[in-house]
Amino acid sequence: MNVRDAYITTNQITSLAMDELRDDGDHGLSPGEKLDLWRDGFQSQAATLYDFETHGRDAYLDDYSRYVQTKRINGRWSLALDNKLLFHRLLEPFDEHRPELYGLVRDGEFHHVTETEPEPATARFGRSDGGTDQVETRGVDGRNAGSVVLERLRREGNLVLKWTSGGGGNNVLLCQAMEEGVRVDGDPVSQQSFERRVDSLSEYLVTELVGMDDYAYTLYPDSPNTIRALTMYDRQAGEPFLATAVHRIGTDESAPVDNWSAGGLSAQIDPDTGQLSPAARAPKFGWDGRREVHPDTETQIAGVTVPGWDDIHDELLTMADELSYIPYIAWDIVVSAPGEFAVIEANNYSDVDLLQVHEPLLTDERVRRFYEAHGVC
Repeated sequence: MNVRDAYITTNQITSLAMDELRDDGDHGLSPGEKLDLWRDGFQSQAATLYDFETHGRDAYLDDYSRYVQTKRINGRWSLALDNKLLFHRLLEPFDEHRPELYGLVRDGEFHHVTETEPEPATARFGRSDGGTDQVETRGVDGRNAGSVVLERLRREGNLVLKWTSGGGGNNVLLCQAMEEGVRVDGDPVSQQSFERRVDSLSEYLVTELVGMDDYAYTLYPDSPNTIRALTMYDRQAGEPFLATAVHRIGTDESAPVDNWSAGGLSAQIDPDTGQLSPAARAPKFGWDGRREVHPDTETQIAGVTVPGWDDIHDELLTMADELSYIPYIAWDIVVSAPGEFAVIEANNYSDVDLLQVHEPLLTDERVRRFYEAHGVC
């Protein structure tokens, strides 16, 4: 081993070992077994999560490659995926797939980020059309941010406040107007407390809460149940393709979000039919293997079909083609009606555990060639 290889291996092991300290799961591995996994770039949970016996380790994109290598694929355009406001702007040609964006909270001030807003809101994602009058909304609102957001919440009924950067369900507030007070992530608070909390936020977007289609609501009603779809741009073929897609489903552990890292479920979506597989869960949340029904609601998961999947699949590829200069995009979408969806956000270097828990990424030759072309594996 040369000096460079030794340096990479040392840093790889150090990086994975540090991440282990943040993983409170007990994977039943000896220190030697953990070290062996670290040398191959995997966190300890991989021993439980992945079927190494059937596929071998080389079939899986390892954790170190995900953390270090895949984040470089999009180059400087990674900024556009890391910043939710910038990505919202990039999707302007596909406005029908953008949630309504009302503004940005920054240091107690509310900034209008669109030139005009419908008043009342026009029909989008199942909402009724209340008219076409337009109200000019530019710059900083003269009122404190809390009062502006509370007024909007009273009008819309529900809002999402989310940090302009970051993922994993962190820094997301699901807000609901009540007859008296407000609910934030399901917890009741007074109007005054809500205003003070909003005033304390910085770099938070204020958006509509997109309603789920009935099938997704039935899967689990207390969280938005989103699809994570990973697209890659094949430079040889001159077109994008769908590498894989999973349906995230909330649980009592993860609510009010559906994130895998918070205890949500992952069910693979058959790319040809849109049918869901049995669901998996991160090992640290108490069980491995697969479940055909939801552990909390006992609702059927396996065999459920995403309505209008063919249209969703094709439209995602159309969008990925429009953004061909960003070759690696992990889309988070909410299906709002059969064949219709809203893009909640996009990710620059997606987690791969919730994807590969179903099957390894690198058994698909297109995927392997893509990663190889970008120096990942």
